[in-house]
Amino acid sequence: MTPFLTFVTRCCNRPQMLATNIASVEMQIDNDYNQVFIDDPLRLGLYAANCNLYSNRHRVTGKYVYILDDDTALIVPDFVSTIRQLAKNQKCDIIMVKSYWLATSQGRVILPRQEFWQRPPVKGQIDTLNFIVRNGVWQRHIHEFCQPRCGDFHFAKALFEQDYSICWLDEIMAATQQIGSLTGR
Repeated sequence: MTPFLTFVTRCCNRPQMLATNIASVEMQIDNDYNQVFIDDPLRLGLYAANCNLYSNRHRVTGKYVYILDDDTALIVPDFVSTIRQLAKNQKCDIIMVKSYWLATSQGRVILPRQEFWQRPPVKGQIDTLNFIVRNGVWQRHIHEFCQPRCGDFHFAKALFEQDYSICWLDEIMAATQQIGSLTGR
């Protein structure tokens, strides 16, 4: 049976962070998901990690897709059920959520910031933690990630340039576990 949601987790020799990531997925109340791991043991860098999303697209089977890298974690146990309910009620192709990360001088930073919420993606204001995408849409545009930098921005920009149904869930659902995760792997 096809799972409702596939978590795609790119891994890069960070076992403690990966353990936190997996634990955050396993704490979900609704277990209609699978988690696909894409390993980068050689630390080939962000460009290779982005291209690996495309080359592993055949492994993504859920009705919806969420990229939850090994340095990130869900912060709510009802993530899957909340996304399922929204998708069912509003027929969303893309579901936008908020996330946070730690910045050295600013403390906790919420993305996208409020002034960019419900707007097309703005570089530096979007992260993989901000969008859940219907699988067919994800498959159609995942090649956009194959960029030397800002693959998530290029992917989101391509999505916003289409006439997809976008639902905005004004809740913080996930967080990075390390400082600087938005600037590279």
